[in-house]
Amino acid sequence: EQKTFPEVGTYTVSYKLSNDVKTIEKELIIDVYDDISPVIRLNSSNVVLDYGAGFDPQNYVDEVTDNVDGNLSDKLEYEGT
Repeated sequence: EQKTFPEVGTYTVSYKLSNDVKTIEKELIIDVYDDISPVIRLNSSNVVLDYGAGFDPQNYVDEVTDNVDGNLSDKLEYEGT
């Protein structure tokens, strides 16, 4: 039977074998980690504005996702000079 581990974390799988005389047990520690970076997809890489025009950085974001956490749009921070 194949096991799946739905969340990042540490899991323990226990093995046990017995016969009429003795028993042996072993444990396997499984570390599930996420090494895939989140994705920020913009709809443009360059913007030209008229002097004094307003700018909303959110208008240029198409998608902010992570393979584990899903949609991360509400956690996106903006910084600029």
